[in-house]
Amino acid sequence: MRISCFSLLKVFLSVLWLLSVAIRAEVTLPNTQTKDIKSNINQQVYRLHIQLPANYTDTNKHYPVVYLLDAQWDFPLLSAIYGQQYYDGFLPELILVGITWGGENADANKLRRRDFTPSDMDGNGGSGQAATFLKVIDQEIIPFIDEQFRSNDNRTLMGSSLGGLFTLYAMFNQPQRFNQYIPSSPAVDWDDGVLYTSAKQYLKNPPPHPIKMFMPVSELETLYTPVMQMADFLTQQNLPNLQWQKHVVLGAGHSGVKAEGDTRGLQYVFAKPAINLTQVQLKQYTGLYQAANQPDIKIVLDKSLSQLSAVLKGKATSLLAANPQQFFHRGEFFKVNFHSSETNKVNGLTLNTFASSVNYTKVN
Repeated sequence: MRISCFSLLKVFLSVLWLLSVAIRAEVTLPNTQTKDIKSNINQQVYRLHIQLPANYTDTNKHYPVVYLLDAQWDFPLLSAIYGQQYYDGFLPELILVGITWGGENADANKLRRRDFTPSDMDGNGGSGQAATFLKVIDQEIIPFIDEQFRSNDNRTLMGSSLGGLFTLYAMFNQPQRFNQYIPSSPAVDWDDGVLYTSAKQYLKNPPPHPIKMFMPVSELETLYTPVMQMADFLTQQNLPNLQWQKHVVLGAGHSGVKAEGDTRGLQYVFAKPAINLTQVQLKQYTGLYQAANQPDIKIVLDKSLSQLSAVLKGKATSLLAANPQQFFHRGEFFKVNFHSSETNKVNGLTLNTFASSVNYTKVN
């Protein structure tokens, strides 16, 4: 069967057209939604990518919110990291909000340079609108999310490169607005380090509550030295109410910082503090616990007599104390809440894993 050149050309053009449609089409991640809002401050349309906790519709709980810059690139990565870290017990249930630009012919490369930078380095208005964008987030995007969803006052801001520059700018200029900041490979060398002047604003108006910041950078990128210099500066300044940490991603370049850097950053800023309990406090929980159609749990003191372990199906899982009644295992979704009678005698526990929540009765 002979096929004419004209027919082949028609097929080829049809395939090109279908590919162009696929490339232009926006793919929405499962269990996420998008909402557009037009700012009254700078008249820009912003597109918000939103992911709610899996059990959001089944509860009346209010949740912390993580705000991510450059959602057009990084929201799928954040969604994946969150799922992994929640499964492993490192993160609480969160609302994720990715911020990008909407409207006709939105050029993310051009608009991020405008919105994320603190100075008009080129003198043509194409940069230097960080103060305006911070106002958009503060006065429009956050109130919109708080009105539409059951959020609480625990907020995190994260971004990479120019987005990391803006994240630090926001921390210096309005540290009380967010509880946690994760600037990945921040472009701190922008305009000869003009960001350093913003640190003075932090000293003038430090946050009334402690905040956390995690700053990763890759070993092989050109921003390594400027970011290390910023880390030295922060150490010297000893900014009040700021707990922070730097992290070097080995063997990676500028874009490679995100997967490990964002993972470590979220682990750090949402880390559960463990408290020390006395042997007397711990010993009251030891014993055998049973539930119908479930394997027994035995709570024992470890060899050091300073920590509890839960023995289930012959496997011992170490438990850290979040408070005198609630314990967790770091690196696994394994949480134990002990119950007491009216006479304050321990009479049971609830074991929460990723897939289930089971009540046990203390029998010995």
